[in-house]
Amino acid sequence: MSNTVQGDVGTALPRLMEYLESQGIRFEYSEKISPARGMSYGGLIRVLPDLPASETLSTVVHELAHEMLHKAERRTLTTKTIRETEAEAVAFVVCDALGLQTGTGSAITSSFTTEMPSSCKRVLKLSSALLRSSLGPLAPGVRSSM
Repeated sequence: MSNTVQGDVGTALPRLMEYLESQGIRFEYSEKISPARGMSYGGLIRVLPDLPASETLSTVVHELAHEMLHKAERRTLTTKTIRETEAEAVAFVVCDALGLQTGTGSAITSSFTTEMPSSCKRVLKLSSALLRSSLGPLAPGVRSSM
């Protein structure tokens, strides 16, 4: 199974960076996080430099999902598997809506456990909010069915 994301991000990546800034979340490139592609530090997202734009976008969305879904008390109420699956699902939904090709769908569906109904609600709510607020109206390739 491939974890790569491919396609033209258009203006979505710069708009996502603007959204991070509007949320008070700093962004940095760092080689020190390797082998991870990205890391969330509570108000700071770091991503490996030199990733293709599509993978950078997917990684930033994944880490933003951690920032928005998994900080404070909720972190102690979920397992690492649930947190990673939710973040990956948000990235998958957003990238798919932007018309990017992802290879992570089967990993997402096989990772959910009894938490699936509540996790799906959180994933869809955050994905929809990101698409509407930061990427939607002007991002090329956003599907109107979202």
